Amino acid sequence: MLFKLPEHVLMTELDGEAVLLDLEKSHYFGLNEIGTDIIHLMQSMDSAEKIVDDIHARYDVERNTLQSDYDRLITELLDEGLIVKPNCARLTNL
Repeated sequence: MLFKLPEHVLMTELDGEAVLLDLEKSHYFGLNEIGTDIIHLMQSMDSAEKIVDDIHARYDVERNTLQSDYDRLITELLDEGLIVKPNCARLTNL
């Protein structure tokens, strides 16, 4: 898993598109069909390259354009707190 939705973010889909709703900020973010596919893939794949390869194989889009759009989307979603990197380990006080 490359990224995940935090607990305060809900995702709703309709006709291949999705909306991410941040319950803490009352903010929503719309995703087109490719963005929705990216959200699903980032929760099951472990590298950006695999995600871009998968999307590229299914859609008629130039690889460089797709990579640029992927990078921009991930950056924006991270900045807005709509996705997070999963915790690999938790430190506890001993």
